[in-house]
Amino acid sequence: MPTLDQDKQEEIAFFDGHAAIDAYDAFEVFTGVEPQRSDERSVIDLKRLVTISIPVLNEADNIKPLLERLRAVAGSHPRYDFEFLFTDNASTDATFERLADEARSDDRIRVIRFTRNFGFQTSILTNYLNARGAAAIQIDADLQDPPELIARISAR
Repeated sequence: MPTLDQDKQEEIAFFDGHAAIDAYDAFEVFTGVEPQRSDERSVIDLKRLVTISIPVLNEADNIKPLLERLRAVAGSHPRYDFEFLFTDNASTDATFERLADEARSDDRIRVIRFTRNFGFQTSILTNYLNARGAAAIQIDADLQDPPELIARISAR
C-alpha cells in the first residue's frame, strides 16, 4: 500500500471528534489510523462501512448543506454504515472549525487537516489511505457531485 512521504506526514494534523482541540498544539500529529477490528461490533448489527471522501479548501459555507445531504443519504441506506472523511487542504476560512464542531457531535465525521496546501491530488490520496470503509466514494464539497448519487453507487 502506498504511503505519504515522511515530510508530508509530519505536516498533517488529525481530528476525529473525540480529541480536545484548542490550537495547533492540541492536534495529534497524524501517523496512521488503526483499522477497525471485526470484534468491535456484533455480528447481528454488522454493516459494511462506506467512506465518503471529501477534500476541502475554503468551503465553510458549503459544510452545513453538504452534511445535511450526506446525513440524509446515510439515513436512507440502513444496510450500510458511513463515515465522512474530510481532508482540509489548509483552508484560510472557517472550514476546519465548522468541520471540527460537527465532528464533536457526529462520530461519523473525521477530519484531516494539512498545515499547508499540498494540492487536490494529495488530499484525495490521503483520504483513500485513511479510509476505514470497505468502499470509498470521493465527492466534491461544493455539491457539484450530488450526494444523492451515492444511492446509485451503493445499489450496485
